[in-house]
Amino acid sequence: MQNVNKTQRKPKKNGKLEYSYFPGGYFDGTGGLHFLHSDYQGSVVMVTDSAGRVEQHNTYYPYGEPHRLPSGQPILYGGKEREAISGEYNYDARHLYSAGLLMTTPDPAASTTPGISPYVFCAANPIRYIDITGCRFTDGSMRFIDMYIEEINSRIEDAQMEIDKNTILLASGGLSEKKARSAQKAINKAQAKIRSMNEILAEIDELSNSSQVYDIRRSNRYNKSADIRTGLGGSTNSATTYNFQLDAVLIILGDNSLGLLAHELRHAYQFETGRISFHGVNGEPFYDLTDEYEAYERGYMFGQPFQGDIRKAPSYSRLSKTEKSANDKNIQEAIENNNRLKAKNNLPAVFRYKGITYK
Repeated sequence: MQNVNKTQRKPKKNGKLEYSYFPGGYFDGTGGLHFLHSDYQGSVVMVTDSAGRVEQHNTYYPYGEPHRLPSGQPILYGGKEREAISGEYNYDARHLYSAGLLMTTPDPAASTTPGISPYVFCAANPIRYIDITGCRFTDGSMRFIDMYIEEINSRIEDAQMEIDKNTILLASGGLSEKKARSAQKAINKAQAKIRSMNEILAEIDELSNSSQVYDIRRSNRYNKSADIRTGLGGSTNSATTYNFQLDAVLIILGDNSLGLLAHELRHAYQFETGRISFHGVNGEPFYDLTDEYEAYERGYMFGQPFQGDIRKAPSYSRLSKTEKSANDKNIQEAIENNNRLKAKNNLPAVFRYKGITYK
């Protein structure tokens, strides 16, 4: 999980800008562009410049101590900053002393795991687990969420300016009937956009305040490479799954685009509200065609390509055309079906309804 929540700035000793981070990379003090490459745990394993030249290559012992201390930018193990003087990783609420294999202060939630030392890191198994801080969106997720919220707020501001402009035009009088209708139409359209953006903010707020953990990571895992001879056929993809080891909904993004993020966050909200479930070793989603259509529709609002009606696409022909979701009337049936699914296949299954995650 990379803890580059917003654009972060690291000053030099002389007070000049040294690093200005953005999701997936940073600008140096002269404006040079650099990219961070992370592994499955969010640890930065390589840094390249804008020409693709390797500038930093990192490998780590299990608890994050570098095999050799790299020079250059300090975002390293787990996507966290390694502080130069102490050598500790800044995990916000606590620091990790990787050489000593322990956190420097006790876990504030230690009472929930009485069999584990409050100073232990990742339940003493950092190969299997990653650190989740207790935020409903993990620290690594927040850089994506902040970017999303910033765009939404910008759209609300632009829409409000459009309303104000046309309201003044209408109030001034003297407009022809056609121009007056056009101004009112622009106001109605802007008001609808604000309502839509506020609905998305409400979804984000509900996910943020959930007891369920949601994690977002950038990875090429689901991307498809183009044909090496023709350059055709490549695609950038994303997915939302459930990690049963971490008890977390995991969103994997093939790039940093808002379209993919908006698409997958809609699926996360569908899980939060009982619309979809996950099952199997890899926590694959179980959903219907309407759920996928809604996700594409949301992604399209933020730039995801959306050509034609995906409800007629062959790749989604296996999805049920009947909406299936948990509700007050069928919650007991949903629990029993979930238990039957687990017993039949001897594989995990999970769904969520009204603040409770059923596994």
